[in-house]
Amino acid sequence: MINSLLHSRKTVSPQSGEVSPPPQLGQATDLTGFEFPDSSSLLNDRFNKYLQLITTLQIYTETQLKIAYDSMKHYEGLNKQAVSSMPNFETNAGGADSTLVSGSQKIGQENVSEGNDGNSPTQIDLNNFLSIMRRTFGNDLSNTTTYHNKLQMILPKLKSLGEQVEKNQKEFVQTANIEQKDMTVLREHSNKSLHQLSNSVQDFKTSKDADYKKDPYLVKRNLLKDATLQLSSENNRIEFLINTENQMHATETKILVDLKNIFNQLSELVNSQYTQLAQNSIYLNTNFDKVSEDLEWNNFLTKNSKFLLTSPTNFNTDGSLNEGMSELSISNTQSTLGAKNSPFMRSIDQVTFPNYDNPVTRPLIEGVLQKKEKTLGLISGGYKSRYYAISPKGFFYEFPARDVDATTPTLALYLPDCEVKGGVQRGNFKFSIRGKDHSNLAPSIRKRYVFQASSDGDYNQWWSIISQFVNSTSGVISSDGSDVE
Repeated sequence: MINSLLHSRKTVSPQSGEVSPPPQLGQATDLTGFEFPDSSSLLNDRFNKYLQLITTLQIYTETQLKIAYDSMKHYEGLNKQAVSSMPNFETNAGGADSTLVSGSQKIGQENVSEGNDGNSPTQIDLNNFLSIMRRTFGNDLSNTTTYHNKLQMILPKLKSLGEQVEKNQKEFVQTANIEQKDMTVLREHSNKSLHQLSNSVQDFKTSKDADYKKDPYLVKRNLLKDATLQLSSENNRIEFLINTENQMHATETKILVDLKNIFNQLSELVNSQYTQLAQNSIYLNTNFDKVSEDLEWNNFLTKNSKFLLTSPTNFNTDGSLNEGMSELSISNTQSTLGAKNSPFMRSIDQVTFPNYDNPVTRPLIEGVLQKKEKTLGLISGGYKSRYYAISPKGFFYEFPARDVDATTPTLALYLPDCEVKGGVQRGNFKFSIRGKDHSNLAPSIRKRYVFQASSDGDYNQWWSIISQFVNSTSGVISSDGSDVE
């Protein structure tokens, strides 16, 4: 349809050459050399321009229709999202007035100021706002659908107007072309008759021909006949063009009036639609501003008090929590103010678990000893202090420190498989153990390790426990760590 409007009907050939001035009253004019103004080409171009104008407005309307259709589909998706995925926040029964959202059903229209009058609450919760949002989205969808349907009603008016102008142009072009063709043929006849008359006049004295058809008198009569037909055709064309020019003025007036009416409807629809959307957006923003951040958190805290660490019911009541929470800010959400007073914070000595007190899990003895290693009969290096423990299972463990996180032993000797010697001489409280280190994943050779206690009493405690697992050999360990029998 649009393409058909863009292509004009067959155009009339424009006039060529000079236009003769209008003759004075009674003035004689040359039969075939007289040229009167011919506006057929101009009038045809005029039709084309209006068709292009109508086409442009039609494209504009169709573009608005496409935008409206896309918006309608987007609002459909938005409404599905609003129904299926909007959250439901905690509601405080004594909180904001929930009746705010049950007022006007025409958000953004005559009651767009709902919630802003003197009787409306100045504070609402998020559930109130989400309800307003859902209803606003629904109204946006309804308004956009109505807008789309009304735009569809405008297109046929433009199409009908374009078809009427195109029909008028077609009729004009057809008539103008027929008249132009007839007038051209008649002028050719007149020119032919003029040539015959010129020849007959020249041959009048010399020719003895008795052919009456060459008699200048008769030739002139035939010429007058052709000239009359020619002039009649010219006059008809002049009358047709005058009438068409006058009609074109009236036609233009009607086209412009119709286009203005159509465009006025279109403009009002577009303006109303986007004004409505803007008002709805302002309405939502106004109500969103009424949502109190503290109210939402208090509702959340009240409903979920037993699940929240910061709930007053789960916190010490010395006021330190409230003081700490009052100093919190959005930019400091990781603040630990008040955390030290939480009864949920524990230390390792405040926990228990199955077999916590089982005797087989407690060391028989533990403490600091000094150690030297002996490999291939040679003592290497000096004494180094380490932390040791003997488990009820019979393992003699060495750890880098007493800390609870030092869980991987740096030495593990299974006492029932070891050889031990011990003795006290001149203040040397030493004993030796020879065995394989089970803390090493790779197979290890049997080594002799020499240990020194800090006192006689300390030595006796260690030696008493070790003796429970092995058949000890009596002897004395010298000051350099070598065995003394």
